Amino acid sequence: MRIHTVQFGKAMSLKDLQSLSQAASKFQADVYLYLQNDSIKIDVKSLLGLMLQSIPAGYEATVETSGADELEALEAISTIIMQGD
Repeated sequence: MRIHTVQFGKAMSLKDLQSLSQAASKFQADVYLYLQNDSIKIDVKSLLGLMLQSIPAGYEATVETSGADELEALEAISTIIMQGD
C-alpha cells in the first residue's frame, strides 16, 4: 500500500474528473482518494463517486493505492491532481 498527500492544482471540472477516473482505470491497483481529513473515501475509478464531491483548487487530500502496480498508479494520479490536467 502506498499513501501520498496531494494538493489540487485547480478546481476539478467534469472533464478533469473524467480524465482522472480514466487514468486510474488503466491500473490494476485500487486507487482511493480521501477527503475532509480522511472522513470521505472515494474510489478514483468511479466517476460518479468523484462527481459527488466539490473539490476546489488548493484542496489537500490523500491518495492511497494498493495492488500490483501501486507505485505507478500513485505517481500518475498524484501528478494529474497536482497539475490539474
